[in-house]
Amino acid sequence: MQKSFGIMLTILAFILFGCGQPNVSSAPAEDAAKTIQTEVKAEAAAEKVEEVSPAIEEKLEEVKEKVAEKAAPKKEETPKEEVKKKKRKAKKKRISDPTIKWAETSHKFGIVEEGGQVNHKFFFENTGKKDLFITDATATCGCTVPSYPKVPIRAGESSYIRIAFNTKAKTGAQKPVVTIYTNARKEPFKLYMEGEVIPKLETEGETEEVGGE
Repeated sequence: MQKSFGIMLTILAFILFGCGQPNVSSAPAEDAAKTIQTEVKAEAAAEKVEEVSPAIEEKLEEVKEKVAEKAAPKKEETPKEEVKKKKRKAKKKRISDPTIKWAETSHKFGIVEEGGQVNHKFFFENTGKKDLFITDATATCGCTVPSYPKVPIRAGESSYIRIAFNTKAKTGAQKPVVTIYTNARKEPFKLYMEGEVIPKLETEGETEEVGGE
């Protein structure tokens, strides 16, 4: 009994003073490891801040420049600069609007006898980007009759204006003019027919007939 009690005391003492005692030697090593990890993380964070800082400064400079540009008074344009600006706008508008490209605007029909009719077609193409409309066509006299398309001419399409010139009671140099109105521009286009009309040569039969009257 006493022997068993002694053994129990021995085991209890071993538990209290042996296994139950904390490992003091391992605590400083763990604390040191944690300290090193914290320092490494702090250094990495500092490096990232150093990398980001220049980018932030650059963005701030860009914002300052934009604010300064908006706040600065606008520079007054010189007359030459205004003219150039208007020309650029006009050119840009012309490119997008319908545009007529004529194959010719004047036709020489040569020499013809009085009483005959001269016909000619003036071909053109819509080189713009919108539909082209021929709104009207007028002549200088009733001896010249123009005919034109009444339907829109699409971009890239071609058509023509037909002009008929009646030489009855006409002699000498002739130059009938036809004025074409379109939606391509405010100023109308001019088409010309040029030539000479000579008196009609009478035959012997016609001479006798006239004399008999």
